[in-house]
Amino acid sequence: MLKLNIKIVLSLCFLTIGILGWSQESKSAQNHLDKYWNYRTRLINYFVKPGPHIGESELAYVRNVYRRSEKGFTVGDQTIDLAWYIGILATEYRLLSDNNQNTDNTLKELNYALMAFDRLDRCETYPPWNKAKDTLDGFFHRYDLDLEYHPEHFSIIGRNKDLTSKDTWGTREPGVPTFISRYDSDGNPNPYAASESQDQLVHLLMGYSLVYKCLPDSELSFYDNHLQKQKVNFSKKAKLTVNRMISYLLAGPDWIIKDPNGDNVERGANALMYAYPLAAIGKRITGKSYDNTWSQSFWAKKLWGLSRIPNWVNDYNSTMALTLAALTDTWWDITPLGKINGTGFYIDKCGSPWNRETFYLLLFQFINDKQTSSYDKEKVLHQIDSAPFNGPYYWSQDSLKFKCCGMQAGKPLGGWAYPNKFRGTKKEQEGLGKYPTTGNFSGIDYMLLYNLYQLVEHPIPYKKSSIKD
Repeated sequence: MLKLNIKIVLSLCFLTIGILGWSQESKSAQNHLDKYWNYRTRLINYFVKPGPHIGESELAYVRNVYRRSEKGFTVGDQTIDLAWYIGILATEYRLLSDNNQNTDNTLKELNYALMAFDRLDRCETYPPWNKAKDTLDGFFHRYDLDLEYHPEHFSIIGRNKDLTSKDTWGTREPGVPTFISRYDSDGNPNPYAASESQDQLVHLLMGYSLVYKCLPDSELSFYDNHLQKQKVNFSKKAKLTVNRMISYLLAGPDWIIKDPNGDNVERGANALMYAYPLAAIGKRITGKSYDNTWSQSFWAKKLWGLSRIPNWVNDYNSTMALTLAALTDTWWDITPLGKINGTGFYIDKCGSPWNRETFYLLLFQFINDKQTSSYDKEKVLHQIDSAPFNGPYYWSQDSLKFKCCGMQAGKPLGGWAYPNKFRGTKKEQEGLGKYPTTGNFSGIDYMLLYNLYQLVEHPIPYKKSSIKD
């Protein structure tokens, strides 16, 4: 009888421990989802204004620059940030749809974001080309803002929700945006430097790949900002856009990005190293072949294979290689036993020196509908958990001495002190770079990481209950 009672007591203890553990895990999962919707509300109120006009649906990667209200809104690599925003909206649609949630606002935002890229594609009348007309041909400008001469084109109306000039830096908690009076300008803009480059192209292909993956090949209905009913086939739009981007690159000729005058773009013109996976992405989405003599040559495949060697490419270019590998699953080993796919293994090896592999392994698994033993779920959860609830920011290297609003305010822990954690070095993620970016950041890195984690792991139902419109 005593033995029986001991067994019962032990069983109850284990059951209680299990329930408590499950309860804590469920609470953490709900906190991560609430954090996502807080980031989305923050994004839509302070970092982007969805719409069809010049400057709309383009993101600020930082606001309150240098802890200031004036000149406090900055756009950086706009088409990269736009690509991540497109990816966030595509994955959000899929998760909301899978959980029987309303998708109207998400579709409206996504449509405006895709329209924004089409605007950037119609750029031939911009300086320095000054052509007679614009062409939707696959060549694009990074932004359609003349930051120095026409600030009225990028109105801050709609980006200061519920803020007044009294809401200055130092009056709100770290990560919470404060009032801005205008956006930043770094002097005379260089239109050549704002041209397309291969890194912008690669990230856009990620965004459009997620649109193609997450949305059905059929028309979806929603209402725009003027309550006019729209019907859009987003999957078809992704196919057309990817086709024109890669076709333009091929016409370069041969994987060299040319501007409308036929000259090499100023930065990132030569995409020969990535010709093989770029052709593979095009075929996967459109069904058309983009192969040519170079992309299928021994040397093109050899160059692509070399990009998987850790530290062979620099820290910045590694993000391009990781993105292309995740989208195409094309890092292979040739062994005596034949070809062995090593994409997951090499994403881990190439990304881990910068703590980036988590994001790209999630992207790889979702896009390719496969699993890899290189994926570390606990590390992903640690990164999701460590993101500050109010949003990422960087104000000072000295978190202990630097205080604001009655609390420690220098920088968040866990590498969230950079505009995009998964594009920065370890030092940059911690705000320790040579020229650290200060201010409040958009949070697009957390949002896309979280959505991909939800799509791969399904920790809890994806509900929209906590967003504040």
